[in-house]
Amino acid sequence: MSSTHQQLLQEVLTATGNVETCCLIRKASGSVKAASIGFEPSKDLVQSLVDGFNELKKVREEGIDFNGASYQCVRADNTSIYGKKGGGSGFIAVQTKQYIIYGSFSTSMYPSITAEAIHSLGDYYKSKNK
Repeated sequence: MSSTHQQLLQEVLTATGNVETCCLIRKASGSVKAASIGFEPSKDLVQSLVDGFNELKKVREEGIDFNGASYQCVRADNTSIYGKKGGGSGFIAVQTKQYIIYGSFSTSMYPSITAEAIHSLGDYYKSKNK
């Protein structure tokens, strides 16, 4: 994993207290480029997100499943997927040219602030044409 990208995820996302876990996924290969400290994204999570951005209608209708949990789709479009599960936790995923940025939130966090943080990092990568 890339230490520069891992440091960016740590400083911009998890260190804020608004993102529980996060990772940067290479869309082309479906591999993890970086992840927050202590977080090891499963192949199931990675593949579900890569497939999800290719099957947005299905995600909107059926939700998205990974790591043994089902997430209700709150939003799914060409740039992002928002998923929520019972109890108030969930995730935000943002797609750029090369990457999918994933971030989860717990019940004690505000999803709108998590979304803002993930989208801001996505905008950074988009500005770099990545």
